[in-house]
Amino acid sequence: MKIRTACSSIIIFGIVLCFAAVFFTFIFYYDNKYTDRVPVSQDGILSVTRQNLAAGVSLADGWELYPDRLLSPSELSAGDIRPTDAFVGEYLTLSSFHSDGDPYGSATWRLRFSYSGPEGTASLLLPEVFCAFRLYINGRLAAECGSTQPYAPFVRDTAVSFSLAKENEIVLQTVNATHYYSGLTYPPVLGTAQAVGQLRAARLAFYGLLCFGTLAAAVFSAAFWMGKRQKRNSLIQSFGVLALAFSVWTAHAFIWTFGTSAVNLCYALEDAAFLLLLWGTFCIALQVCGLSHTRFAHIISRTALTMVFVGGIIPLFILPVFPAFAAWYGTLVTVYRFLSAGILTALSFYGTLRGKDNMAWIFAGSGFYGTGILAGALTVSTFEPMRFGWMEEYGALALVVCFGILVVRRSYAVVQENLRLTQHLQEEVERQTHDIRLMVSEREDLISRFLHDMKSPAAFMLSYAQMVRSNNVQLDEQTRKQLAVIEEKCGMLSDRIRQVQQYAAENRLITPRKRLDLCVFLRDLYRFNKPDVEMDGQIFSLELPKQGACTVYADPEKLTRLVQNLLYNAVSFTPPGGSIILSLSCRNGDAFLSVRDTGSGIPKNILPRVFDRFFTTRSADGGTGMGLYIVRTVAQEYGGDVGVQSEEGHGTEFTVRLPLAE
Repeated sequence: MKIRTACSSIIIFGIVLCFAAVFFTFIFYYDNKYTDRVPVSQDGILSVTRQNLAAGVSLADGWELYPDRLLSPSELSAGDIRPTDAFVGEYLTLSSFHSDGDPYGSATWRLRFSYSGPEGTASLLLPEVFCAFRLYINGRLAAECGSTQPYAPFVRDTAVSFSLAKENEIVLQTVNATHYYSGLTYPPVLGTAQAVGQLRAARLAFYGLLCFGTLAAAVFSAAFWMGKRQKRNSLIQSFGVLALAFSVWTAHAFIWTFGTSAVNLCYALEDAAFLLLLWGTFCIALQVCGLSHTRFAHIISRTALTMVFVGGIIPLFILPVFPAFAAWYGTLVTVYRFLSAGILTALSFYGTLRGKDNMAWIFAGSGFYGTGILAGALTVSTFEPMRFGWMEEYGALALVVCFGILVVRRSYAVVQENLRLTQHLQEEVERQTHDIRLMVSEREDLISRFLHDMKSPAAFMLSYAQMVRSNNVQLDEQTRKQLAVIEEKCGMLSDRIRQVQQYAAENRLITPRKRLDLCVFLRDLYRFNKPDVEMDGQIFSLELPKQGACTVYADPEKLTRLVQNLLYNAVSFTPPGGSIILSLSCRNGDAFLSVRDTGSGIPKNILPRVFDRFFTTRSADGGTGMGLYIVRTVAQEYGGDVGVQSEEGHGTEFTVRLPLAE
């Protein structure tokens, strides 16, 4: 079985490699400055036509290189100095001209071309010259970026327009003491203003899609990860880091379009971002393969984070001081990129053999990425995109897309599993609730019968005691006192039985709930109870919100009983001519229902006890101490609560908070 799985994995990986090879071959031939060159004559002069300018052509060949010299056009015209013939990209650094291997230094680049078309103007696009330059066209200073003397780096894609002549000369003075590349590294583009503008627009649109698309994915991942109340998903976190790193890495197109003097910082950020992308990729692959808590995973993760640190520190602090280290640093990063592709491929095979899901996406991402790294290494100095991206960027984009699909599929599977478990849990809760309801119903029935059976003997005992006392049976004083005690205890027993019956009736487990608009509900309740509340001369008023509905889930009968308990409690303590106000407000996801009166108020010493069961100050008037207790019980049943504010002699306000329906 494992052999069959391994063979299937090898076939999938082979298909991915073949597709990647075809893709990068297509990119090499159809979006490459080096395959769209202007022919060079025997005397080293390019021949440019109007058709070349209309499409935009790469000036990769025909350059004269004068290392370690800054020569003006007049000095070059003297012809006293022998140049080195070169094409752009042939000398990525100046180390081959220095015995100590120092890649930094100054140089002068010269290109001559003839033009056979009608008179007109042309535009020259210089992409990212390292790291300060002066540009002369036909003997005149056309552009300057940074400062060559004294050295002050500034990197920017520069486009200049100039008038064409039959014979034209481009002289570029470059100085670099900052970056590990030197001078003119990427071929300039010559064309009409429209052609050059279209090339720049296509490039910015491509990188805008890469940069801002993955930035949006990173922001979405961060919002999803931070918004989860349950255990945070490390897979989402790793993908967010991966997408953010890719976004930062591909932002260089916009940085070089506008230009910057913080050259070291930008290149350090670019290198660190790419290495951070690899760290996020490793984290996802290790987790999908079930290796995230192994010693191997810790080694890979720590090594990747160390490389992120190296990629940020060396270009920023080491290379400006020790320029000869640039070659070692470039080799280190290149080797690490190949190793990362190999490790991802090995993890893909391991996960497949272990029967893990979604391994095909790791295969696709790692295969495409590895092919992109290999293609980039094999085409050094022979490939630069004319319009779109580098081969390494396509490979990294494949990583982001494939791993993004993997994360989405895994998250979708988790959501489906949670839905299944939730449905199962809901069924189990319903079954348990049914059993509890049945048990409580049986207990309520038993208590009801028990109370009914107790009520009759208590009533008979009270009646017999009253009959004996009322018939003037000759009783001594001691017996009369004992009969009075019997009457009192029987009365207390009847009251307690009545209170328990009322409490049982108010606290049924099964109560129907429905969506209830409190504005409509209180308006109807106000009209129905207004005559009764104002019977003794109090003034009853209603205050409702002017706009919007306050909707809750509640049992209308229980909520009616709650409000009536508060209203008639207020009537009992409010003298004639006083005010009773029923009001409603909604804020912060809750509804606040209050009953305010201008009555006698509640003494401070008993205010904390008003919601206690059986507590009352009106026992002589038949009070049971259950009204406010029932109010609190109903409010808590619906997920709310009740509070009271009172000032003795100035009135009382009870406020019930109920959560609004979503």
